[in-house]
Amino acid sequence: MFGIVYKNYTDESNKLLVYFGSQMTLIFLLLYKTIQIPYYWIFKRRPEVLTIPEKNIDIIPSLILIVGSVILPFIIDSFIIRKLM
Repeated sequence: MFGIVYKNYTDESNKLLVYFGSQMTLIFLLLYKTIQIPYYWIFKRRPEVLTIPEKNIDIIPSLILIVGSVILPFIIDSFIIRKLM
């Protein structure tokens, strides 16, 4: 909410950074929770999200989280938000 309000009511040049940054944190949490549930059922442990995970199987959820957190805010903005407004 803060990112949307900040984007619509300020005249600063870097307002898109705040807008997409606020979405990235929310999307990271949503992605982590959705990845964590099936991962826990399969491997009986939670995935490690590090730059270099200790186990090789943790690379896949880490990549999904990193790429999804960066790309999904732009996809949501271009396909959903702009069509609603």
